[in-house]
Amino acid sequence: MQRLWIFREKVKTFIDQYSLIFRCIVKFLGAMISLYTAGTLFGTNNLLSSFSISVGISFICIFIPFSYSFVVFAVICCIHAMSISIEVMFLLLLIILLIYVIYNRNFMQCGYLAILTFILMPTRLSAMIPIMVGIFAGPVGIPPMLTGVLIYYYAITLNEVMQNITRNVGTYQLYQQVLDAMISNSEILLCLFTFLIILLVSRQLYRAKFSYAWHISIPISGIIYALVYLYGSFFLELESSVVDVIVSVVLSVLVLEVIQFFKNVVDFSRVENLQFEDDEYYYYVKAVPKIKVTEKEFNVKKINTKRSGLIHRKEKTE
Repeated sequence: MQRLWIFREKVKTFIDQYSLIFRCIVKFLGAMISLYTAGTLFGTNNLLSSFSISVGISFICIFIPFSYSFVVFAVICCIHAMSISIEVMFLLLLIILLIYVIYNRNFMQCGYLAILTFILMPTRLSAMIPIMVGIFAGPVGIPPMLTGVLIYYYAITLNEVMQNITRNVGTYQLYQQVLDAMISNSEILLCLFTFLIILLVSRQLYRAKFSYAWHISIPISGIIYALVYLYGSFFLELESSVVDVIVSVVLSVLVLEVIQFFKNVVDFSRVENLQFEDDEYYYYVKAVPKIKVTEKEFNVKKINTKRSGLIHRKEKTE
C-alpha cells in the first residue's frame, strides 16, 4: 500500500508540474473524441467527420476556456442536425436552450459534463455517469447530465429515422417522426429516471459521516444502478442484457475508485473528534488527516549480515 501512495504522489507532482501541457492535451483529446462520437452517432455531415477538420477544430478548442466548451459542442451537434433539415436542427436547439434557460446560472461552469455524458453513453462506462456526477459535482451537474443524455438519444433516434424513411418524405413529416420517436421511447425515460436516482443516492452516501464513505459509496451506488435499471427494463418491457449491465457497473466502479484514489486519500485510523464552543454555538468536529507520503520516508537502510559477522569474529580473536 505504501508503494501505491508513493506512486500517487509522484503522479500528482508530475501533473502539477506540467499542468498547462496536460490541460492542452486533455482539451485536444476531448474535442477529438467528442467530434468522432458526434460524427458516428449523427452520421450526417461527412465534412465535420473528416480527420483534417476534426484536428483543426480540436486545435482551436485548446485556446477556448472550459466554460465555453459546451457552446462549441452544441454548435457541432446543430450543424450535424442541420445537414438533414433546419426543423430538425431547431428541435435540438430548443432542447438545449430550454435546459439552459431553466438553469443558466451554473450551466456553463459544468457544461463539460454534458460532453462527457454524450461520450460515455455509447460505451461500457455509461453506469459511471450518474455516480461520477453525484460524487464530484452534485445537484449542480444534473442539467448538463440530462442535456448530454437527451442529445445522445436525439442523435441515435435521428439516425434510426433516417435509415427507415423513404426519399419522398417531406421535411415536416421527418420532423414529426423524430419528435414522435423521442416521445414514445421508454428507454429515454428509464435512463433519465435511473440517472437522477443514482446521482442523488451517490451524493448522499459520498457525504455520509461513516468511515470510508468515499470508497464505499461507489460500489453501493453501482449495485443500486444495476437493480433500478434492470427492474425498470423488466417493468417497461425493454430488452436489456443483464451481463452488459453488470460489466458496465463493474468497469465503472473500478474506474471511479482509481479516480477517487488519486483525488484524495485519508487515514481513518487517526481520526480525531474535537469539541469547542463560542458565545453562540457548540462545535463538534471530526478531523481525518490526509495521507501524504514521500519516497524519502520509506528509504530502508540495508545491513550486510555477512560483513557484520566477520567484524564480530575479528573482535573475538583479538
